[in-house]
Amino acid sequence: MDQLKAMTVFVNIIEQGSLTAAAEKLDCSTTSVVRALAALEKQLGIRLINRNTRTISVTIEGNEYYGWAKHILNEMDVMTNIFEAKVQQPAGLLKITAPMTFGQKIVAPLVAAYLNEYEDMSIHLVLNDRNVDLMEESYDLAIRIGALPDSTCVATPIATTKLVRCASPKFLRKNLVEQPADLATCRCIVFNDMGKRWKFNQQEKVSFIEVQATLMTNQIGVAKQACLDGVGVAQFYHYQVAEELEIGQLIELFPDDQQDLIPINLLYPHSKLLSSRVKHFLTWFKQQISEKV
Repeated sequence: MDQLKAMTVFVNIIEQGSLTAAAEKLDCSTTSVVRALAALEKQLGIRLINRNTRTISVTIEGNEYYGWAKHILNEMDVMTNIFEAKVQQPAGLLKITAPMTFGQKIVAPLVAAYLNEYEDMSIHLVLNDRNVDLMEESYDLAIRIGALPDSTCVATPIATTKLVRCASPKFLRKNLVEQPADLATCRCIVFNDMGKRWKFNQQEKVSFIEVQATLMTNQIGVAKQACLDGVGVAQFYHYQVAEELEIGQLIELFPDDQQDLIPINLLYPHSKLLSSRVKHFLTWFKQQISEKV
């Protein structure tokens, strides 16, 4: 038996004055009202209402139970209103982690916009390229790019990106790069995580090129600056160089290359019992990020 539902039925019987009127108020059948009352009385082991075909009268125990039930249902309404308000006006602290460059370019500006809009919220934003353990390190949310390993965390897709190969106009004035095979003998800048084996998919034909690492680094900022300085061809996620491509500081190579879309996910430790502030940020962030990536 759903005791809160039975309580609601009982309170409405008292306040409406009859079983039929309570059923009309609750938009249910009189039979279901009778069953709920009988189940409640059976569970409590007492008679709450004396009734016949025409009238009802509340017992002494029924009056006492009505007082408690009314109080409990009022408290439930107050609690519901409080938490509904929290969803609209969230308050509290969120701890979020994101990859360094994506965090700087995409997440941090959105976090600032969120905090300006919802002034009762606080956010602890940690940017690094290490995959932290959300449960062990008490994070509410993590942003991850690429395929996800097996995990007990829940992942929700928020956007996609792709790989682009690019070089500066300075480099391309001195070096002829017309097809992926040219990269085998071309000066290239390699970011460690992406490796030296670059994948291409042109006209539905997949190929791999082992590039020459003139510069290898574990810092995207270093790789990008070297590419801007004309050191060589580099491979980046599109969001990492979107601005430079747009203003012509870097030139995308092989634009007909059909790169697979790379997922960007928001991870959280569990799907049940998420706090209202986490749910609110998730919804808001997913709506906003689609315009940024």
